[in-house]
Amino acid sequence: MPRSKDDPAPVRRFLLAGDPEAGPPTLAQGEARHALRVLRLGPGDRLWGLDGRGASWPLEVVAVGRERLELARRGPPEREPEPGTAGARAEWVELAVSLPRGARAAAMVERVVQLGLSRLLPLVTERTASHARGAGGARRERLERAVGEAMKQCGRLWPTRIEAPLPLAEAVVFPDGARVVVLDGGGAAPALSSVLAAGRGAGPWTRPAPLLLFVGPEGGFTDDERALLASAGAEPACLAPATLRTETAAEAALAVAAQAALAATP
Repeated sequence: MPRSKDDPAPVRRFLLAGDPEAGPPTLAQGEARHALRVLRLGPGDRLWGLDGRGASWPLEVVAVGRERLELARRGPPEREPEPGTAGARAEWVELAVSLPRGARAAAMVERVVQLGLSRLLPLVTERTASHARGAGGARRERLERAVGEAMKQCGRLWPTRIEAPLPLAEAVVFPDGARVVVLDGGGAAPALSSVLAAGRGAGPWTRPAPLLLFVGPEGGFTDDERALLASAGAEPACLAPATLRTETAAEAALAVAAQAALAATP
């Protein structure tokens, strides 16, 4: 269907390979091929370049080649503060979760990035499957690629940090002021929305004092792991009366946290 005259052009966002202030703007690996072969950009087309450090740069295509795109800056960048700092749109929220298998993990990462996740800690528990215990380069590359795709889709200017897999015993060392919540399917736990609302008096979630959400593997945390989390100060909370898949629980928890932050915004 042809675009009407009143319908604005789509926002085209691409990841940059470096800092445009340090040299000519260059797209990250694989981005130029998509721009040329899929979107068929040519001289005069405008786009936004995301540098991964809080800036979105207005750019224009000035020349194209077989696998090359020559770009020029067209004005100052749009900038936003890092999540969890003064003036930022998002607060600092971390997720410790046993990653699901294969494509399910990448799809989960795309959605939690859109929901504002600041840091992802892949969690190794007693019931974590073998595929989620290692830090293979190919797996990490897929997750990082999912972060980039989500940034381009939703317009985030700061990427979600993805850490190496971490055993639960090492993950329960929390910074002072952290708000830590463990998602437990037990019906006796209070609703996550109530738990988060009750703690908002302490102020927004920041990098020194983050919100940290723990989501267990398929089958959940063991009793010993629940006791370990509780002894470290984690509060139990519930999302639904049904048993949720790992990625469903993670995404729902991030959505509830995003709503809690929005509700507290003046």
